[in-house]
Amino acid sequence: MSLPAKIRTCPRCGDRFNATAGHLVCTDCRITRDPKRARLGDSLTRREMQILRLLWLGFSNKAIAADLFLTVGTVKEYLCSMFRKMGVQSRSEILARRIQEFEKAAEQSHMRRIA
Repeated sequence: MSLPAKIRTCPRCGDRFNATAGHLVCTDCRITRDPKRARLGDSLTRREMQILRLLWLGFSNKAIAADLFLTVGTVKEYLCSMFRKMGVQSRSEILARRIQEFEKAAEQSHMRRIA
């Protein structure tokens, strides 16, 4: 016997989700406070930020592991955690998001100088 579907709208992000387990917010918002608005540096740990820096430099998982004295499996676990926190599915999506943040910060800085 299955529970009846109970569709709710998440109060944090506005997404609709199945609330049969009694949750008040969607899965993404339970993982991070607000994944749609989160900046990379806001929700990532220090180690994840180190891995992000090496991703930015084009390091492979094996090279990241060697540089940080980790196993390749541990690097993969960190990457999965980063993907989940940021709501992305690949390394390139994380880097694209980082570029967007740089562009946005540069634009805001430019606007402050003009004003």
